Amino acid sequence: RGHPCCFSALCGPGDGAAASCAACGQAVARGTRHLRVGDERYHERCFVCCVCGVSVADTPFKLEKDGKIWCKRDWSENFLPRCAGCGDVIN
Repeated sequence: RGHPCCFSALCGPGDGAAASCAACGQAVARGTRHLRVGDERYHERCFVCCVCGVSVADTPFKLEKDGKIWCKRDWSENFLPRCAGCGDVIN
């Protein structure tokens, strides 16, 4: 608790209703391992980069307001500035 995201097998909505995965829309069964980011829940298998499809469940990621999930590498490649001389990403 208190972290922007966490894995949980016990978390569920307070009213007893089934939570749904923000990525696929299917139910997140109570007692199953899932990722919670803010108010959203994701199946572990659904928490993947929108570009390369690699799981970011246990790695740094960026989550956009529109719900797109990016791995650190693809986000950097698409959004960080590049050197005018060599074209490499400037970290």
